[in-house]
Amino acid sequence: TEEQYNKLQDFIANTDFGRKMRQVPGMRFAVRKLQDEGYDLKVVTSRDGKALEIARDWLAKQNVEIPVISSGFGKSKAGFAKDLGLQVFVDDDLFKLEPLCGIVPHRLLFTWPYNRHIQVSSYVKRVDSWADLYHEVAILGMWHISGFPTLRSMPPPQRDQLPQL
Repeated sequence: TEEQYNKLQDFIANTDFGRKMRQVPGMRFAVRKLQDEGYDLKVVTSRDGKALEIARDWLAKQNVEIPVISSGFGKSKAGFAKDLGLQVFVDDDLFKLEPLCGIVPHRLLFTWPYNRHIQVSSYVKRVDSWADLYHEVAILGMWHISGFPTLRSMPPPQRDQLPQL
């Protein structure tokens, strides 16, 4: 149920359990590869307080350097996405992606067992792993030049032309 999900998220985000979680396979490699290719990655989260501190600590423990920005608990991430000029947004909560329509051109839903049953509309594309996420971003051909995300002028590579993660 939604209530059980919220309790679990609260436990993970507000206890030391969150600091001890294992990373999703492929995360560190995909993040570093995207950063090495010039992508400007940011985490926009609704966590705040201790939950935000735990998220930042966890990333540091994984040796992953990504700025973590809090939109505030229960608040929309749309304003931050617009202010940051984001071109791609990834979330595991479909309902947090909906308000980004018209703001962020490319919205990706990271699949987990708890959201697999949810039907997605044409405004969202599912990714099932960090390798999928990397490939989708590479196919979109996004590139950041002087801090402004723009589309590359060359055609995007086909999935089979991309490096394997």
